[in-house]
Amino acid sequence: MVRIIKEGGGWRGPGEQRRVVPLKEGKYDRTLMSYILQGEEMRVMADVLDLMAKTFPELDIQAYIYDGFMVRQSDGVEPEYVLGKINSWVEEYEVEFCIKPFECPDDFEPAPEQELKAAESDVDALRALLFKCPDYVKMNGPTKMVYDESTGLWRADSFGTFAKLLMKVHPDNAYGQSASQMENVWKLVVTLPPDECEFFIEARRPAKGKLLFRDGIFDKLTDTMRGFTHTILFAHAVPHDIPTSEPLGLNTG
Repeated sequence: MVRIIKEGGGWRGPGEQRRVVPLKEGKYDRTLMSYILQGEEMRVMADVLDLMAKTFPELDIQAYIYDGFMVRQSDGVEPEYVLGKINSWVEEYEVEFCIKPFECPDDFEPAPEQELKAAESDVDALRALLFKCPDYVKMNGPTKMVYDESTGLWRADSFGTFAKLLMKVHPDNAYGQSASQMENVWKLVVTLPPDECEFFIEARRPAKGKLLFRDGIFDKLTDTMRGFTHTILFAHAVPHDIPTSEPLGLNTG
């Protein structure tokens, strides 16, 4: 193995001289090895996150942290079971995931509620909404998508649903009371990066075999009920509560 290095100490432009230096026996190019290992790590993480989205759609991944990720705690999923599934997926890579407890520093002080509500600009108002209602507003190509937590449906280009979120986040100032101020914030939604069309493609998959009712989601395959979640995209909803007995001719598609 050889390493190509620059002659001299500085940048010399297109005419820069380079020379080939053989590595000593038993030595490895640390930069190259790091690049290879980072690539493998990204491949493992990509596989795990893809399988997580398909197997546990109710788990909301909140953040990616170096070689792991954070998820919002869910009453319907046992962490040890999820961990076991993940490690069975990555066994071929000869790596193992583990659960790390979240430790909050003693000097950490969350932003006070009133600080989040006191938006002084349209950008501040949108930022506060995204902080209080993460993943409820997304761009799907040119379409603004807003999740309606009262119905479990994603609404396309629905200013009314967006306004309800603003009223929830900003009940005490103009961004939750003035239609014109709300419209100004609504216009900024198109600036949200990135285009999340893949999210909506994947969110359709877990809807198979399920029906969205007025009071929750009924899973025909497991004969169970659960609450609304923004991780499942339904085309429509049944306009009444989940029945206590199955009606004749019920078809989930």
